[in-house]
Amino acid sequence: MNNKKLKRRLKVVLFIFVLIICYSIYTSFQIGRKQVNTYELKVVSNDTIWSIAKEICKKDSSLNIQNVIIEIKDINNLNCSEIYAGQTLNIPIY
Repeated sequence: MNNKKLKRRLKVVLFIFVLIICYSIYTSFQIGRKQVNTYELKVVSNDTIWSIAKEICKKDSSLNIQNVIIEIKDINNLNCSEIYAGQTLNIPIY
């Protein structure tokens, strides 16, 4: 391999390495995310994210149930709305 090709490959590898480091830093520190106070809730049989959010919204009528659901999923890194009995969720305090 000639010297030009080696330098080019080294630059590509270095660029990919820098991207990986930047992504790791971003996800580790959660840049841009607001800090939310939470409490832990142990999921019981028949609980759903919707039912949990509905209870929260009963206490504060200014809250939107869809926004509460989104926040619960975001805080708990949930990709879907499925939860199970015995699971512990962090629930935002409003």
